[in-house]
Amino acid sequence: MKVSTRIMSTVAPLALLGAPALAQEATPVAASATADGVNGNDRSVEDSLNDAIVVTGVRQSLRAAIDIKRNSDLIQDSISNEDVGKFPTRNIADALQRITGVQVNRSYGEGSTILLRGLPSTMVSNMYNGRQLPSPTGGRSLDYSILPVDFVRTLSIYKTPTADLPQSGLAGTVNVEPIHPLDFKKRTFAINLDGVHDGNTKKAKGGGSAFYADQFFNDTLGIAIGVSKNVRSISRTGWSDFWFEPRREIPPGGASVPGGNNFYPNGLDANGNGSFADTYRLWHYAQVMENVGTRDRTSAVATVQWKPSDRFEVTGDLILSRMRTRAQTVGANARFTNALGAMSNVKTDANNNIISADVDNTWLLYTARDDDNRQRLLSGSLGFTWKATDRFEIEAGGSKGSARQRSSNFSLEGTAYTKMHYDFVKDPAVASFGYADPSFEPMNPNSWYFTHINGNYNQTNNNDTYATHLNLKYDADWGPLKTIYVGGNIYSNKFYGDGQNLFARDLNALSKLTGQPIIANAYPDGRSALSAAPYMSVSPIKGNPISSYGGAATFPQTFLWTDSRKFFAKHSLDDLLAIPGSLTRNPAVASRVGELVNAAYMRLDFASDDNRWSANIGLRYERTKGTATFYGVDFSKILYDPRPTCDQICAQSNQTLNASLLKSQVNTYDQWLPSANIKYSVTDNLIARISASKQMTRPDLNVLIGGESVQMLQTPATGGDPITTINSGNPDIKPYLANALDASLEWYFSAEGLLSIAAFYKDVSNWVFTSQTNDVRTIALTQGGTQDYTFLRTLPQNGGGVKIKGFELSYQQPFTFLPGALSGFGFIGNYTYVDASDIINKSTKERVPVVGVSKNSFNASFYYEKYGFNARLSYNYRQGRIEQVRDYWSVTPTYSKSYGQFDLATGYQLTENAQVTFSVINLLNKPNYIGYAKVGGYINDYYQEGRISQLSLHLKF
Repeated sequence: MKVSTRIMSTVAPLALLGAPALAQEATPVAASATADGVNGNDRSVEDSLNDAIVVTGVRQSLRAAIDIKRNSDLIQDSISNEDVGKFPTRNIADALQRITGVQVNRSYGEGSTILLRGLPSTMVSNMYNGRQLPSPTGGRSLDYSILPVDFVRTLSIYKTPTADLPQSGLAGTVNVEPIHPLDFKKRTFAINLDGVHDGNTKKAKGGGSAFYADQFFNDTLGIAIGVSKNVRSISRTGWSDFWFEPRREIPPGGASVPGGNNFYPNGLDANGNGSFADTYRLWHYAQVMENVGTRDRTSAVATVQWKPSDRFEVTGDLILSRMRTRAQTVGANARFTNALGAMSNVKTDANNNIISADVDNTWLLYTARDDDNRQRLLSGSLGFTWKATDRFEIEAGGSKGSARQRSSNFSLEGTAYTKMHYDFVKDPAVASFGYADPSFEPMNPNSWYFTHINGNYNQTNNNDTYATHLNLKYDADWGPLKTIYVGGNIYSNKFYGDGQNLFARDLNALSKLTGQPIIANAYPDGRSALSAAPYMSVSPIKGNPISSYGGAATFPQTFLWTDSRKFFAKHSLDDLLAIPGSLTRNPAVASRVGELVNAAYMRLDFASDDNRWSANIGLRYERTKGTATFYGVDFSKILYDPRPTCDQICAQSNQTLNASLLKSQVNTYDQWLPSANIKYSVTDNLIARISASKQMTRPDLNVLIGGESVQMLQTPATGGDPITTINSGNPDIKPYLANALDASLEWYFSAEGLLSIAAFYKDVSNWVFTSQTNDVRTIALTQGGTQDYTFLRTLPQNGGGVKIKGFELSYQQPFTFLPGALSGFGFIGNYTYVDASDIINKSTKERVPVVGVSKNSFNASFYYEKYGFNARLSYNYRQGRIEQVRDYWSVTPTYSKSYGQFDLATGYQLTENAQVTFSVINLLNKPNYIGYAKVGGYINDYYQEGRISQLSLHLKF
């Protein structure tokens, strides 16, 4: 028998077993055979395969996934590999996107995190071989781009919980199951060679993977080892802005700022109505940008299985993955609210937004930020299963994981001042902006200056997890009570971070370092600077920054920008860091937070003698102890310089970073979590399910950090108050709780055909949302005295309940009834509807919408597989949704527009051991709009991540 057939024969029965770190993996006992009917008519996968032609590839994968779903004890969906090293997509999140109810967030065109049934990625529990994976961000979500796909056997999503399932997510649980070596009956070796082309950069990179599996000592010991290396060019081009900023007009006499310059001696009547007492909203900035870089991932996996007898098995596995992302974000940024001059030719809309204006001495920030982000994921487990008697089984194990992230970014900020214009008249969605002073030479390097270099240096995040568990199983067979499970686990999750801020602004030291003279009166307000000419580069790096835009708006297509890489090619980073005061600790990220969970459960499995119905009921108890240590802010130690001669970065530096207080907090809470799942075979091929449960998701660890970040960005020259904000976490946040009901009806009309409908309802309490309140603080001024400022405080809080309801439809079928070559066609499709009620702010009684929920989403794929050729054309759609309840200034909600994209995958079997595949993500090069305001339709971001093409050669021996 071919290895591919043997893999198929083991995927379905073992897909939910095998993972020693997860109690639930041993519980879906129905998965030990393919239930092709009732009344005891159970048939193995191998038997069902031998009824007809043995299928491979796409159809094999679909059949295996149907078998898993059909035999599961709960509501579940799965995707299986087509063969070792041949998963249906080249990215795990993109594969999960094919499952009903899943929506995908993307990073540089690749799937990264997922949403499930409208609930955010933080409510999805992510597991690898049955254990929780750590995340360096301190969140519950997992960026799947760090995981290799070549060594995955099955992806499963459990949409309803059982009592033995640890760390269940409110939305559901994803389990990534690697290939097990004893699935094979002979030595197996597979190689993938990949080439990936980025449509924006027009650049191709390469990569590949190798997998080896073997069995020893009469197939009682198996090992599997896999390594992969993937490098790809990444890019994101687009247009962005920062919304309309609330301002006020200035009466004759100019800006009344202590020590300030008078830029408005005749006052500022922005809307031209003769009154100087109006408020208005000025566009904060407009920017064209391109983000270009590389993403490099190296991964290794290893699995060992020892099964000396049918009663005893030991399994251990390890995954190590490192990913480095280096990118340079280049932008031509015109900041109108930092202008040092008057406005003219002003037009306003009905909401007093200034939608067109010429602005004197606008601050131009044409620069790049260099990001270097390194991540490492390490996770391993070891466990055993021992069938002590014919009825009694013990399963135990432990796991350890760590995730590390270290990042630095630097920006050499090249600036200039000149008269600029912007307008939303040409295109109401995208602002035009450009130069209004013909004497200004933007492409002359000598027009640009710099005063400082800023960024973050070695910001680090660490997440460590430890877990151990013991599960006992007793086959009671007492009438309808078939099996009793009891057990418990201990889980520790710790997150800690630290980092330094870089802000080198000592002009004398920078002059000495660079060998450049200080230029007096370089800016209109009299400030001195250094010339940026030696460090200027020309954009675009790789073509038109917004090549997909076809509207009427105009903006700079080619521009100079200050390149920090050129700076560091000429000058030492160590010398820069040695400048006194250039490095300061960032107390906002210096924190530790953790949780210790002790859990115990009991689960009872019932079934009728003819297997027509089965059920499991259970109760889980969890005790959580949370700890948090963080830095708050002592506002009495903050100094602020309100003069317009101090620009944004200068003003921000005036908040003394020593104005911090070390705080700590401990929270302990208990939860009882009951669950019940019932399965009934209406006919041989029609299965009904119903589930009721209480579910819990703990808040992200980074949300529990109470550390405060204070910002005072100074912009009083044009009549506005400084932008004053306080951002913090909240260690008092309670976990999400939900009473959930689920029901499904599944019709298995053929071996690869399925039509199903599922309905779900969740009554969620303690919903966490972002709260914004005004906080008045008395701040000391550098010139002496104090002044009261109103800060916009943003922090997470628990709101009232949220009711989430919806339904899912799923349909898949191969068109084998068609004649000849047409019989190779097939279809896979699903649709999800989600409706979420508003959150009630407990303190203000305000109704706040749930962010990120798309009411409608669907996936559709037409595939073809015959004569060694396969192809799949897929379309994924997600309806627009609200992204923020309020914008940065707490004025208007922001939204994302609906988005859909086509993906294409093709392959041809060259020989029995070789296949070539070609795939394209975002086939039509679709751009995306995010964060627009429905009032006026003004866009916050318009970006294009481009078309990604991949050519692969798969070899198996």
